[in-house]
Amino acid sequence: MFGYIRVSADDLKVRDYRYYRAVYCGLCRSMAREISPLFALTLRFDFVLLILVRMSLTGERGAIEKKRCIIHPLHRHPSMTDNEELRYAARCAAVLTDEVVADHIQDEKGWKRVGYRVLRPLTRRWSNKAKKKGLPAGLVESVSEQLESQACLEQKKEPVPDAAAEPFGRLLSLLFSADLNGENARIAGEIGKHVGRFIYLTDALDDAEEDEKNGKYNPFVLAAEEEKKPLSSWLSEQKDSILTALQMEGVSSMRALELSENQEKTPARACAENIFVCGMHGDSVLHMTRKERKAEKRTMRKRIHDGSV
Repeated sequence: MFGYIRVSADDLKVRDYRYYRAVYCGLCRSMAREISPLFALTLRFDFVLLILVRMSLTGERGAIEKKRCIIHPLHRHPSMTDNEELRYAARCAAVLTDEVVADHIQDEKGWKRVGYRVLRPLTRRWSNKAKKKGLPAGLVESVSEQLESQACLEQKKEPVPDAAAEPFGRLLSLLFSADLNGENARIAGEIGKHVGRFIYLTDALDDAEEDEKNGKYNPFVLAAEEEKKPLSSWLSEQKDSILTALQMEGVSSMRALELSENQEKTPARACAENIFVCGMHGDSVLHMTRKERKAEKRTMRKRIHDGSV
């Protein structure tokens, strides 16, 4: 469900890209330390943005140190040292991972459902550990409420993609803004809303052909059916408007960030701006096969791990 929010490395200064890699590495370490070494394998780019946005608003930079890890046992690589934002993102990731697995158990069939049932005790353990470590009061309950709203829309077979994306937008708004104060909370919530909508719509677009084949809920499939057109033809006709809608989520996020009282050009802010302007688009989903998109994600992840620029 995640992994669509990525930095555009070619459009970043070298120092800012190194900072992004340090945050990514620091989050990986935090997930292993806070929850489980195995949990660190679920790391996604999206939670790096959660950290970048919150640090951009507060002006926090975080300390960077060179460290070794299992992936880099011989060479030290830049990593952000442990801080509250890293711990918060790791705990949020654990809770959300468990909720998503629970949702897949309801939606999937056959062996996929069996696989998620086998995985659920592990993700529940991760989630419980995150809750014990501490999360803002009421956050877990609010996340569950938004996921229930999402499930209700899917049961009603909501055919409008914008409407279907709203609950997940509200969910990320809660995660982005939790425990921030005043204007920072409002801005973070607005950014989270647009990021959540982007993730949901991109994921639905990415899964549209497979969902149509398997008879699963997908707002893009239903929208095409309402117009009595084949999905591929409908997507081709709507390509420009879909891309514009996805890009506007990034534009709206950028505009919200520009309202921040803290306008210092920190590395975190530079990386967040890069993602909003260059990273949040749907081009790859519409112009690449599913296999090519997975290969692109693997390449990006390897590039970050290896430290290549």
